[in-house]
Amino acid sequence: DPSSLTAAEREQFGIRALPESLDGALRALSADAVVRSWMSNEMLEAFTSVKQIEIAMTAELAPQQLAETFLRVF
Repeated sequence: DPSSLTAAEREQFGIRALPESLDGALRALSADAVVRSWMSNEMLEAFTSVKQIEIAMTAELAPQQLAETFLRVF
């Protein structure tokens, strides 16, 4: 359980917190050559573009509205 480790131990083992937002996740994806290699450049560009549109379309929603939107869509 990473939460039981100290910050130094997590750093020693290379354990980092997951991004807390979709935008943060996309930045992490962009910065990670290994993960980017899992898909073609075209697929990565399409995926990233769709997620950027998703961010823009949901930016003004309150948390409850966002949850209801995702329940309807997914």
